[in-house]
Amino acid sequence: MKVGSLTSGYRVVLFGESATALSAAACFQGCAITVVCAPDEPRLASFSRFVEGRILLQERSISAALRSLRVLRERANELLMIFPCSDAWIDTLSQDLPGVLQCGRMLPSTAEDCALTLDKLFFAKKVDEVGLPQPKLYRDSVSADWVPTAYPFVLKPYSTYKYANVSGVKANVVNNEEEWRALDKQMLCDWEFLAQEFVQGASISVCFCTTGDGRLAASYATEKIHFGIMKTGSRVATVVRHDAIELASEFLRLTGFVGFGELELIDSERGLVLLELNARPWSQVVMSRALKIPLLKLAISVMLGKKLSECSKCGTEPLEWLSWDDDLLFCRRLRRSGKPVRASTTSRRVYAHSFLRDPVPTLVYAFSFSRLRPGRIFRRFILR
Repeated sequence: MKVGSLTSGYRVVLFGESATALSAAACFQGCAITVVCAPDEPRLASFSRFVEGRILLQERSISAALRSLRVLRERANELLMIFPCSDAWIDTLSQDLPGVLQCGRMLPSTAEDCALTLDKLFFAKKVDEVGLPQPKLYRDSVSADWVPTAYPFVLKPYSTYKYANVSGVKANVVNNEEEWRALDKQMLCDWEFLAQEFVQGASISVCFCTTGDGRLAASYATEKIHFGIMKTGSRVATVVRHDAIELASEFLRLTGFVGFGELELIDSERGLVLLELNARPWSQVVMSRALKIPLLKLAISVMLGKKLSECSKCGTEPLEWLSWDDDLLFCRRLRRSGKPVRASTTSRRVYAHSFLRDPVPTLVYAFSFSRLRPGRIFRRFILR
C-alpha cells in the first residue's frame, strides 16, 4: 500500500517540530507534507527532505493553528490530513475540534479520545469503569494534608506532558513516610496530582492502529530494555506478547477509542496492568516501517473512511531501537547472535553507551549531525 496513492488530493499536516514529527515525516515520504510549529519549538522535523513546507505560528494557540489550516486548505484546495505530533498539540487542537475537523481529518477526533491521552485521571477512571487491570488508585486528588496509607506510591499529574516540561520528569515516586514529609507540598498546590500504586515490572508497549470502529487493525509489542525511570528516552526491542496485544484489544473495544498510538503497560507480578495511552506518533514510529506494519498508513485509511479488517499482528523479527528526544537519523542492519537486528543511534546523551555497542554509527553521528560535529554547516543540506 503506497501512501502517496492514498493521499492523492490530500496534504499531510504535522503539528510540531519534535523527533516524533521527524519520524512521522519519514513514514509519510511520497506525500505532500507541511509542518506547522510554534515559536518555542527548536527546528527539527521541517529539515527532513520529505517535508515540502513549514508554517511558523506567531503563538501556540488554537486561533493561530486554525488560521494556518484554513490558509493551507484554500491555497492548495486539498483536504488536510492533520497529525498533532505531541500531547501539547493535541491539547491545543482539541480546544476547537469542530473547527479543526472542518479543515480536514484528524485522529484522535473526539473529546473523549483526546482526554484518554491528555488527562491521566480520566484514563484511570475509564479503565476502572470498563473493568481492566491497572495500578490501584489511592487518591484521585492529592492535597498537602492527605495521609498516605501505603508506600511506595506514584504522584502522577493529571497532565504529565505539562508537568514534564517544567520538572523534567513525568511523575514522582514516594518511597516512604520520610520522603512524603520532605516533599515540597507547593507542587500539590501548583499542579493536580493523583496517587497511584507503584508497580514494578517490565515496561511493555503495544503500538497499534484501530479500524474505524475501534478494533485492532494491526499492532506489535515492544519492551523497554534501557530507559530512565519516569523520564523521556528509551531503548526498546520487539517482543512477542500476545497477552499484551489482547489486553490492548480489550481496552480499545471497551472504550471505543479510534485512532493509532502506543498503549503503555507494566508486566507486574499479578500480570499486565494498563498505565497510559499516547494517541499520537511516537519517537520510534519509524520502527513500524522496519517491521512492515504500516501503522500511519493504516491511520490514513481510517481517516479516509476505508474499511479495515481486524487483525492482531506482532513483530517477530528481532528489532532494537534507540529512541531519544533528538532526531532519528540512522537505521542500519547488524547481526547479533546470528540474527538480523536494526538499530538507531540518536543522541549525544547516550554516545558512550552506544559507542560500546555500535561504534561505527555512533562516530558517524557525532561527526556529522551532533552539536559536536565539525561539518555543522552541512546539516540542512544533508537532511534535505
